[in-house]
Amino acid sequence: MYIEKLELENIRTFKKATLDFVHPDRIWSRKTAANGDPQPRLPNVNLLLGDNGSGKTTILQTVALSTFGPAANDSHLAARTLVRRERTQKKATNRLLAQLKLHEQDRSSRVEIDSEIHIHRRGELEHLRFESREDKAWDSVYESENDTFFVVGYGATRRVEPGENLDMGARNKSRFLRAQRVQGLFQDSFSLIPLTFWLPKLKSSNPGRYKQIIRLIDKLLKPGKFEFTGEMGHSDYVFRRNGINIPFQSLSDGYRAFIGWVGDLLYHVCYGCPKGKKLVESSGVVLVDEIDLHLHPKWQMEVMSTVATALPRLQFIITSHSPLVAGSLESMNVHTLKLTQANTTKVERLTNGIHGLDADQILLTDLFGLKTTRARAKTTKLKALTKRARAGDNDAARQLVAQLASGMEDLE
Repeated sequence: MYIEKLELENIRTFKKATLDFVHPDRIWSRKTAANGDPQPRLPNVNLLLGDNGSGKTTILQTVALSTFGPAANDSHLAARTLVRRERTQKKATNRLLAQLKLHEQDRSSRVEIDSEIHIHRRGELEHLRFESREDKAWDSVYESENDTFFVVGYGATRRVEPGENLDMGARNKSRFLRAQRVQGLFQDSFSLIPLTFWLPKLKSSNPGRYKQIIRLIDKLLKPGKFEFTGEMGHSDYVFRRNGINIPFQSLSDGYRAFIGWVGDLLYHVCYGCPKGKKLVESSGVVLVDEIDLHLHPKWQMEVMSTVATALPRLQFIITSHSPLVAGSLESMNVHTLKLTQANTTKVERLTNGIHGLDADQILLTDLFGLKTTRARAKTTKLKALTKRARAGDNDAARQLVAQLASGMEDLE
């Protein structure tokens, strides 16, 4: 399953908005190319770019809910209010409508299916009601032990517990596995499944899948200059860099955050992949909030191309505030979200290409709304020097050139 289109009506900051997503099975016609919209180099990546509070996380959450279809309300995922609150609003329709593209992994003769969900508010409570025709294709969404309607989601708070602290029994009592896969988007304290919990068992139960996992993790870590062979220390996996083995818990926050969600994703891919298929052939949707979380700028530049090419059949919908992540993608991959003075989000696909621009150039576009990337105090100082230099002050002109060239400190 992939998501092709999402419509939001009176959902949080969205009065009315529509998003079209790229995915691996999208057909790129000659007409599309003639209109200036050729197939992107990464046909499985969608970036949501916008200011804080513009609704990026809301889109990830509503995409996740839409993939549950008639089981959305029973999934108990909507942790806080979804309905847009306006004093002048009376009986408005509050809904989300998704068009889903099905494939052979979904075991259905249907090619497309709609998921329309209305949110009904009564007092402080909200109830989700599925409004589309409940087709037989949805039957499998009520169960976890199948590979259909595969979606995994990660919030901006990503925490990995030691394997011995993970209580899967308690998890399974509160929510079934399909809902757990996206719980991190709705609950900050929801922890990820560590490699030590499942990967050692896989080595003996399914050696073929185990080798695929090792190769994939190693490939995904290349931008960070790490090697992963599956070697374990006392009780944790070790990651090799410059000839030194580093246990997972001793890695920096950035590496642990990245390996944490990647390891959790591969766990779900491994157990949700159809029999007889390689892991890289598994299809579905992956939602990641703040994909650049704690990552060094070098890795930010490569993270999306690395992940998207390693897992080409997965559709990624991500958010980021990084100009380096944005600059690694093409206009067809990027949606911009802008919050108006009326607290309404306007969504548009990026029209001006930014692929290949440097970070400063991107930050000074309308995407980020910055007039300068210099510190405010320095900007004020430079303006004052510029004004004096234009009035004929040669000393001010020399200071201006020196400050622009070296970024020297103000010692006055």
